[in-house]
Amino acid sequence: MKHFFDSVVSVVTVKDYAVARVWYSQLLGEPASEPEPGTGEWKIGGTWLQVTEDPSRAGHAIVVLGTQDLAGQIVACKEHGMSVGETQDFGFIRLAIVADPDGNQLQMVEEVAEG
Repeated sequence: MKHFFDSVVSVVTVKDYAVARVWYSQLLGEPASEPEPGTGEWKIGGTWLQVTEDPSRAGHAIVVLGTQDLAGQIVACKEHGMSVGETQDFGFIRLAIVADPDGNQLQMVEEVAEG
């Protein structure tokens, strides 16, 4: 089957958008655009991350965020008081997980150059 998709929006649900907006703005380094009350969006490369208030579904998302500097991103997270899990090295990628205030997992991933 041929598809005609040309974009992806990842959606993360949270209990309290006002709290999440501050947290995600710190993580992503810029404020959200807000298409409607209770929803924020951040453009990352050619994709979008949307955070929206939906308490009944909050805390169950897993989002993979690619970075070219995992160590630098971990330092930036810790500077904002975020708890980051241990870096895992899988040979082809390195991964560290940070959870938002509702427990949604943000997996920060850096590709490892072949050598």
